[in-house]
Amino acid sequence: MDFWKRLFFIVSDNDYSKIIQDINKSNKKNLIVFSGLATVILVVLGVLSCVIPFGAGMTAAYFVSAALTFCLLFMSIHTHAAKTKSIYLSCVLFMAILLAFGMLLGVYDDPANESTVFIVLLLAVPLLFTMRPLVTDFVILFMSIVFVMTELQVKNPNVFITDTVNVSAFAVISIFVSTFMMRTKILRFMAESENRDLLEMIKTESLTDELTGIGNRKSYEYQFNKYTHVSKNRDFIYVSLDLNGLKTVNDTMGHAAGDELIKGAADCIKQVFSPYGNVYRIGGDEFAAALFINDEKYEELSRDFDRTVSEWEGEYNDHMFIAVGAASIHQYPDASVNELTKIADKLMYTDKGRYYSLKGHERRGRQKANDVILSLYTKILKINLSDDTFQIVSVDESEQTAEMGYDSTISGWFRNFAEMGRVHPDDKARFLEKTDFDNIKAAFAAGDKVHCIFYRRKINDQFKQVMMEIVPVDTYSEHNQEAFLYVKDIEG
Repeated sequence: MDFWKRLFFIVSDNDYSKIIQDINKSNKKNLIVFSGLATVILVVLGVLSCVIPFGAGMTAAYFVSAALTFCLLFMSIHTHAAKTKSIYLSCVLFMAILLAFGMLLGVYDDPANESTVFIVLLLAVPLLFTMRPLVTDFVILFMSIVFVMTELQVKNPNVFITDTVNVSAFAVISIFVSTFMMRTKILRFMAESENRDLLEMIKTESLTDELTGIGNRKSYEYQFNKYTHVSKNRDFIYVSLDLNGLKTVNDTMGHAAGDELIKGAADCIKQVFSPYGNVYRIGGDEFAAALFINDEKYEELSRDFDRTVSEWEGEYNDHMFIAVGAASIHQYPDASVNELTKIADKLMYTDKGRYYSLKGHERRGRQKANDVILSLYTKILKINLSDDTFQIVSVDESEQTAEMGYDSTISGWFRNFAEMGRVHPDDKARFLEKTDFDNIKAAFAAGDKVHCIFYRRKINDQFKQVMMEIVPVDTYSEHNQEAFLYVKDIEG
């Protein structure tokens, strides 16, 4: 019994269902090729039968068979290969038409002649499609019985006996041929499917962080190298996240506690953000999210994320803190994806510095965070738009020279810097427009939290991409127009 099950069924229904789409694609291709070929042949034979007297019955059989195969050709072209029932039915119908046509020729061509067309077609059928062997064998057996019963009515006894023997022998041969052919084809499809599954599993594992189950650095770089720009009309927000205090936990509580924090952070990030984009672990305690949502939706998710993190509790750790920075394409419409990542990183480090400042502990970590923030910028100024003055927070001494357009007023510094060729000629007009005080004030009056300017500046005889951000102070108003100016080399 097991032998016959293995012979006729080969695989379980579950395994068969996994490869049915591949089988259907193969069947669809064969349907189109063979039904098209059969249609042409039958039409030609129908035309010839009108010239050569084959008889009205055979002429009608040719044209009816041609019409049926043409319908199957049309249906197979317009049927999706994944629709199992449609393709399956098409295969069975085509087999039935093919065998029925051979049977008509064999039975009615000449009652005194032995029938060979039907017998040959019995062997041809298994070559056409990949189906369950039991189905193919059933069609062959059924048509053979019908053929023999029909011949009994029209053939003379001697021819009938010969045809019966031939058909019986060829039916048995066809059944075994079809069974082993189908078995070979299905096993090949299974092997190909398993290879694809294995390759997909390897690919998935190579792009997945082993500890957290989210995208890893390789996955992150693949996606962000592929998509370097986002349309201004599309919602996109890049979120940079960093787990606070991981080193302290590893040093004081062990790496098991540290791993718990990392997995907890990944779970919170995945829970809140993954339904709206992709999330990654790009370093030891560094995470990122690429979200396709608008700013309003992000504000809602940000509150959900803060709540989720605050409610998290592990076996070793009873709390967790994650620094977050986000940059939206709507906030920075001129920024590339790479520039958005750098802006978000800066905001994240600012948030991290704020956390350490408020917590009043981990001074080494707080100082490191502050140092990182300062190192991101080549220039930090506190400016006053009301009286056109500035105070230097951090700037290279070479910036305070006449060659660099240095002036006692911030507007003069902007203007001189551009006029002395420090800004790329193609960016000069936009730079002067964006640094005009009226435009800066208008942006803040409209509620912008940051006024961002991208331009290329001359560095060591080469022009490199630079980002300038002007951020109003918390107490900014019409009477207190103070802001901080940050300049960052984002090209490296």
